[in-house]
Amino acid sequence: AIVSTDGNAKEKPAKSSNEAKNKAAAEPDITITRLDIRVGLIKKAQKLLDADELYVEEIDIGEEQTRNVVSGLVKFIPLDEMQNRKVCVLCNLKPATRKGIKFELVEPPSSAQPGERITFPGYEGS
Repeated sequence: AIVSTDGNAKEKPAKSSNEAKNKAAAEPDITITRLDIRVGLIKKAQKLLDADELYVEEIDIGEEQTRNVVSGLVKFIPLDEMQNRKVCVLCNLKPATRKGIKFELVEPPSSAQPGERITFPGYEGS
């Protein structure tokens, strides 16, 4: 490829097709199966100190320990309705500290059990 930025033509080496193929092979396919969504049971929910709009929930997702999740649901769901409620949890997010982010609560079927993986027709995942 020829690149001209200052009026002088300069040759820039083109990327090899092998280099492009290797980069594409290193990136995983983007599909719904990359989401690790599991059924969780809120064991305990309480308002987060120093934050009027946030709850912190201890959620059982079928692991040895519960996970702590922060959600901006105080304005939308009363505290007593958060207790012992089944929810869908996106489990493969990196842990982070966040305030002021609103989350949508997705309810699983009533027959779902904590730790059960959510799948989508045609995309069962691994």
